[in-house]
Amino acid sequence: MGQRGAVAGVALAICLVSILLLLLNTRVLNIKFFRAFTFIFILAIVDATPKRAIDQKLKSSAGSVKLRVFRGKKARLNRIIFLILASKKSLTCYELYLEIRRVKEFGNTNHQSVYGRVEALYEEGWLCKCGMKFVKANFLSPLYRLSTQAYVALKLDKTDLDVYLGTAPEPYLILMLEAVSFS
Repeated sequence: MGQRGAVAGVALAICLVSILLLLLNTRVLNIKFFRAFTFIFILAIVDATPKRAIDQKLKSSAGSVKLRVFRGKKARLNRIIFLILASKKSLTCYELYLEIRRVKEFGNTNHQSVYGRVEALYEEGWLCKCGMKFVKANFLSPLYRLSTQAYVALKLDKTDLDVYLGTAPEPYLILMLEAVSFS
């Protein structure tokens, strides 16, 4: 449901609740039924509202390629690190940790797990060091950015290959075949 659908749902909810209040004032409805109905109706509205964009980006599409970096226990943390670095270009570990903490589901994330994950992704080649930044007096911290491999992984994670193969023009498919056969 899009934003217009959510707004229409809220408007409908306000209309129905006002009708129920009118019926309650005329003693046609009893209070227990009114409370139960409003509770169920509010639950239905909350379910229908669109989720935050980051929540939708954390989930891969149905027909996407399941890459090793987006599988397993650390898949969600890897994906949020990739998404933040894709939008912010380059950050230190601590800045990345602060950005991760701003996301609702990652509010309780420990800084040690973020630091360890960033170091592991760097060693595997998913992240690159692109410079140094002074963070304290006489202390340098490396700036991390996504490697080309990570950008391709993000794109493949969001691409449904069945749809792509069905709709892509033939020259693109030939280039894709050459790229795959090269490795």
